[in-house]
Amino acid sequence: MNLIYQGKNPLVDSAVRRTRQVLKSSFFQNQLLQNLTEEEAQQIQELFSHIHNSQEEVLLIKTYWNPLVRTQISFSNSSQCLEINLATLRKSRRILLEQIVRNYTLIEFRKIHPEWVEFSQRDEYLASKISSLAKVYA
Repeated sequence: MNLIYQGKNPLVDSAVRRTRQVLKSSFFQNQLLQNLTEEEAQQIQELFSHIHNSQEEVLLIKTYWNPLVRTQISFSNSSQCLEINLATLRKSRRILLEQIVRNYTLIEFRKIHPEWVEFSQRDEYLASKISSLAKVYA
């Protein structure tokens, strides 16, 4: 997993670095697996295995300013990057980390399951579980 932010916003930079640390943490992974059913835990383990095995893949994180758009974080298929709207960004590393983790896990789930429509509700649910626990570790 290579989340890369090359911008100058210190809040975004801090949140991206902390996201990498949290997702790589075996303590975080163990805490997450304790609160899930067996089937959910298996899906999460598959996700973390995919993340750790895809070290050469890079996901860029870019920022932009547009006060007319309410979207905080979006994924651009054309440029293969997460885009963060600084105009709607709250000044909280916890909230930003939660949103980055949620969007990143959804992207990785889509790589694991190309037939995304079939698994979309389950993946949304698991991404929200992961991101809500990650928020605690921000």
